[in-house]
Amino acid sequence: MKYFITLSSMLIIHFSLIRSNGNVIETAALNRHALVVSAQTLNGMNLDGKNMDEYAQHYFENTGQVLDTVMFAEIIKNAASADTSAWRNADLSKAIVVNSREDNISKDSLIKKLKLSGKKQIRYYTRFANRYNETDATDKNIYYFSKPVLSNSGKFAVIQWDNSHGDSEGGAGISLYQLDGGGWEEIGEISSWKN
Repeated sequence: MKYFITLSSMLIIHFSLIRSNGNVIETAALNRHALVVSAQTLNGMNLDGKNMDEYAQHYFENTGQVLDTVMFAEIIKNAASADTSAWRNADLSKAIVVNSREDNISKDSLIKKLKLSGKKQIRYYTRFANRYNETDATDKNIYYFSKPVLSNSGKFAVIQWDNSHGDSEGGAGISLYQLDGGGWEEIGEISSWKN
């Protein structure tokens, strides 16, 4: 009986974390206004325990809050074995997932994915799809996201993002999220850089 309760508890936690991962990537994409996301995940999150003072300083400058370094040390440790599987279209309800910069996006799939019905919305996103498809592959604004790395409690997560494109446009960073009241909220930036 004791083993059954333990196993049941572990499964509940596991599946709640899986559900939470999906929600945190949705939050990350919405916060960055990412409409087109690469299926390729960012590998090797740029986190190193030796840089904890820099993370804490950047976080403080960004939020005015003190970084919980114990929690963040857990995240750094967990980042060493982060998931690197590709994003699927089903993972993001408000973004289109593309396999490469050369891929075009379908106006119809964009309208269906975003559940658009108003004429103005359809016209706007049709123009967006046309402009995107006509843009040179190196200049397309595509976001790349890592898979979320969670703290041991499952209440905090970090996601690394990058939207560099063209000669000097775009940037990258690592953002910290907190699970609050059933939803994920970005609570600050840990690190950021221009590409």
